[in-house]
Amino acid sequence: MSASQKCFVQRKGTRLVVGSDSFYFAGANCHYLLTHAANESQRPLVLEVLDDAQRLNLTVLRCWAFCDGPDEWNALQREPGQLCEHVLEGLDWLVEEAGRRGLRLLLVLTNYWPDYGGMPAYVRWEVVTAVTVAYVTHPTSLFYTDPQCQATFRRATGALLARVNRRTGLPYAADPTIMGWELANEPRCEGPGGADMVREFVWSTAEFVKRLAPRQLVTVGLEGFFGASTPGECDHNPYSSASSHGSDFAAVFAHPALDFASIHLYPDQWCPPATPRAELKNFMRSWIRSHAALCGERLNKPLVLSEFGKRDPMTYHGRDCSHHMNRMEAFTEVLDCCMELATAGGPLAGVCAWMLAARQYPDYDGYTLKLGPPSTTPAGAGGARRSCELQAAHAAKGDVAPAPAGEAEWGSGRLDLGRDTGPLRDIQESAQEGAEEEQNDEEEQSHWKDQDQHPGAPPMGTKQGGGRSSCGDSDVRLFGATSGSSTAAQKTAAADGGPQQVPQVLHYSQYIYSGHCNQADEPAVEALQQYGAVMKRLCLLGPSAVAWASGSGEQEAGPKGVSTASGRNGGSWWCGLPTACFGRGRKHPD
Repeated sequence: MSASQKCFVQRKGTRLVVGSDSFYFAGANCHYLLTHAANESQRPLVLEVLDDAQRLNLTVLRCWAFCDGPDEWNALQREPGQLCEHVLEGLDWLVEEAGRRGLRLLLVLTNYWPDYGGMPAYVRWEVVTAVTVAYVTHPTSLFYTDPQCQATFRRATGALLARVNRRTGLPYAADPTIMGWELANEPRCEGPGGADMVREFVWSTAEFVKRLAPRQLVTVGLEGFFGASTPGECDHNPYSSASSHGSDFAAVFAHPALDFASIHLYPDQWCPPATPRAELKNFMRSWIRSHAALCGERLNKPLVLSEFGKRDPMTYHGRDCSHHMNRMEAFTEVLDCCMELATAGGPLAGVCAWMLAARQYPDYDGYTLKLGPPSTTPAGAGGARRSCELQAAHAAKGDVAPAPAGEAEWGSGRLDLGRDTGPLRDIQESAQEGAEEEQNDEEEQSHWKDQDQHPGAPPMGTKQGGGRSSCGDSDVRLFGATSGSSTAAQKTAAADGGPQQVPQVLHYSQYIYSGHCNQADEPAVEALQQYGAVMKRLCLLGPSAVAWASGSGEQEAGPKGVSTASGRNGGSWWCGLPTACFGRGRKHPD
């Protein structure tokens, strides 16, 4: 789907909307998309993420739109305020490929942490005399208050938003594929007056970005800690010192230029490893619900859980995580809570898991989701054709065509990861039902599979290693054609009345691939895929179409109260399906 076929995501009260329809989404984070898109040999690691996101019913990807400093690999900003052209061309390509797949991007402009440069890079550039004194203790306080730091940041931000995509012809600020701009990732400012510094920075920058991109959403990636503006809510913070980080959730998001509120959730980093399972569950639910209540009652804005993740206790990184809850349990608990809020018509609009990555990309911190073998069918090609053939075959038999994976009929609002019952069973049965028809396509699709089994993988361009490209190398090519010359030729042919080449949707199987993968997607990924399918239905039908099944087995209109939606009255949520689809759900355990 091209950007011109999309509408902008906008805010209407506590909802996100596209046109007149509510917009709910499941999404994921992938921080490396920008830097790897800038290197053609690394683009398979980008395409793989885009195609997996589409397969998993994810409609939003959150990624970095910054990389600062001369020592960073494929830095977007090597020198203060000067953006590297060949990295921008990589971003052009990323936006185009995301738009073709119907994905939207939430682009982050800087980082509190030193990864990929971020705020510390601006301090090193502009506050040379203060580096040896204040940088060690509170580096970001200098970023917030120093006029030169702020001037450089705004110069770089303004140049990025004014960029005209060389592939689509659209300015970034006028492209609906870019859902919105996140001013900073997890901004903090410790010490006296820190909360005021963060708030003033966010408010002034939000106004600045909103003037440049009035049709796109603006937010900031707070972790969500409650502060002095809401003393009664501080008990929901994960630890006592969280309110001193200078990121007061309610105070920051009170500004009208911020379209939706954002929170993060990391039980492994915020809670002691020995925290009991029941206590972890209560914390995660109260964390999400308390922010949703504040957004609905006080801020009148949508809420997005823009980062949440859980390490697997059975992995190498498991020694640093909560031992009494695995990743599947954490994802199920979080997504169940979010679905209850969304289907009840609350302000919870979307979630983005941390993180989705290509299979051969190293799991540096234990949070990367484990995926099964990659699909070998290019997006928008054989898969769509096979789906049409299946529907035609079943129509000829007088049957109803099976729903594709992620679009199966839903029997319960509760995410059921059982292998024999529930929504996942429906997905598996649909896949088995279509197995015989899919065999007919094997020979035709064999060339995709052959390319997917090459033994040599392209070198990985990590920040620590080689593969650095010069800023002067702007010859970034799409697979099989140069980006500039082919586009110009197509325009000339179209103007002369000649045939215009249809843009090809690239798929990572067109490149050499030899990554490692599991036998199947891990259960946490299956839960995220199921959640994404429900959110797609809510976009089409709206929360008002969700039916309520009481404990007595009678169907009735679903109540709007969040407490009722949680199942405390003995009922379950059903996601916009005909009455004949009811019957496989179970009561939500309190």
